[in-house]
Amino acid sequence: MNVINQILPLRDHKELNKVAAAWFHEKWKIPEELYLESIEACQQETKVPQWYVVLNAEGEIIAGLGVIDNDFHKRPDFYEKCGFHFYGMIEENSGELVRVYEIGGESL
Repeated sequence: MNVINQILPLRDHKELNKVAAAWFHEKWKIPEELYLESIEACQQETKVPQWYVVLNAEGEIIAGLGVIDNDFHKRPDFYEKCGFHFYGMIEENSGELVRVYEIGGESL
């Protein structure tokens, strides 16, 4: 099995801060400075926000994910009760690509 893509937590990859902020800005048109501020906040040992990117073989961002506070519910304890970690895509013997996750009780 070969890993095709891997998700990278930006909390562990400060070298990607500016390029990730620019990528998210390009996709959603929210000011780049706000993304950079939130990405830097996730690197300060907080549970939320958290930011992730997926790089292709050339090192370009091809996908991203942000876990941010919202006002949809008043239950911040949910952040600690559910979570998953995306490890990447693998190729099965049949040639089919499959996503690989770990499901657990730890927060993202």
